[in-house]
Amino acid sequence: MNFLSEKKYSVRACETDHLGYMRLSAIFQIMQETAEMNAKKLGFSYDYVVENNELWVLSRIKAKFEKAPKRQDELIVKTWPVGKSRIFGLRDYTIGLNSNLIGKVTSSWVLIDTKRRSIKRMRDFPKSNLASVFTEMAPKVKVPKDLELIDRRIVKKSELDINNHVNDAIYFNWVTDSLSTDLYESFMIDEITANYINETKLDDQIDVYHGIADNNLTVIIKNETNGKTAFSAVLSLAPRN
Repeated sequence: MNFLSEKKYSVRACETDHLGYMRLSAIFQIMQETAEMNAKKLGFSYDYVVENNELWVLSRIKAKFEKAPKRQDELIVKTWPVGKSRIFGLRDYTIGLNSNLIGKVTSSWVLIDTKRRSIKRMRDFPKSNLASVFTEMAPKVKVPKDLELIDRRIVKKSELDINNHVNDAIYFNWVTDSLSTDLYESFMIDEITANYINETKLDDQIDVYHGIADNNLTVIIKNETNGKTAFSAVLSLAPRN
């Protein structure tokens, strides 16, 4: 069986920022679309798991980008399942532009029992014979001791998805919004490792913090409504191309 799915995307103006580059959140949104297509092909789509009182939830992600796509660029996103590790189902992606590889991503997913609201150990997860894009799965993000409050916001309706919580990709808007304009316009995020820890919902108060760990910028997103950390990410920056 062919475990690979691929889809072509033309970067639309509504997916770009004020510089004409594709927003990081938009990149992850087209990855979500391709993953859903692949899951449906392999028989474990969103609709299938919901019917079984289950839900796929993204837990970790690690990405490396060689170039930031621009408006009207023609991208090819490929994805395939990489098997399982403990409680995680693993999925990889590549992003191509003009026959060049400009992005590679590995992601770790958990299966949630929607009735018990707890992680469900999966019996099996498909594994392609294609190699993983990295030698290891996405790691935990190290949280710095010293954190500086950078931004404060309230979750809006436009940030929710069909599961009535903030969509995975929206967190990357919060990450990029927390960067200064000078930093954002001069540098792209060329590497990012992110952990999704707790969900956030409508009207939750969100505080975004910056810290330094191992000489890298770390972004910690806390849900002040329930006192829990929602998301953490460590970033590497490179001059814009």
